[in-house]
Amino acid sequence: MGELADAAPARFLPWASPRLRGIAATVIVLASSAGFAVLVIQALVGPPLTIPARQIADRVALVALVFGSIAAYGGLLTGGVAMAVWTHRCYRNLPALGGRPHIPPVLATATWLVPLVNLVVPWIALQDLAAGSGLFARERLPIHLWWVLWLSASCAWVAGSFVQLPWIGRLTLLHEALLGTVFAPRL
Repeated sequence: MGELADAAPARFLPWASPRLRGIAATVIVLASSAGFAVLVIQALVGPPLTIPARQIADRVALVALVFGSIAAYGGLLTGGVAMAVWTHRCYRNLPALGGRPHIPPVLATATWLVPLVNLVVPWIALQDLAAGSGLFARERLPIHLWWVLWLSASCAWVAGSFVQLPWIGRLTLLHEALLGTVFAPRL
């Protein structure tokens, strides 16, 4: 009975491995990147879609569009949640590693999902994690590169709603290509 009384629940331990959460986030992000790649390839070399799809090439293009969209945008949403969960676990580990967090772990997690706030605060959280992990400033270049790509993809998405119709297709293609590259540096 004494051993059970001394055992603390997992949520109260000072350190817990974020590995499984990181693996799940990486797999989701890979699926999303693959979906965006399919959408970009279909837009570049695929035939124009016609409904009903009578030719085999039209059917393949339609299937690629449907499954590419599901993987890309479904992965984008679930990847955002998975990244927030991974960030929370890593951020809770920060004091055990000797790091000093600038914001509470709950705020570091929630900011991934709050519009406009998610353009800056998650980057600060990732910088805290990098500093707490002992990374030198020059070793943080992948974080900066990833963040620039993320902001570029967001800007392309917003710009797509302000341009005239002939340019929307090009901006959508640029947005999908940038989102595909945004997820690649997480590996």
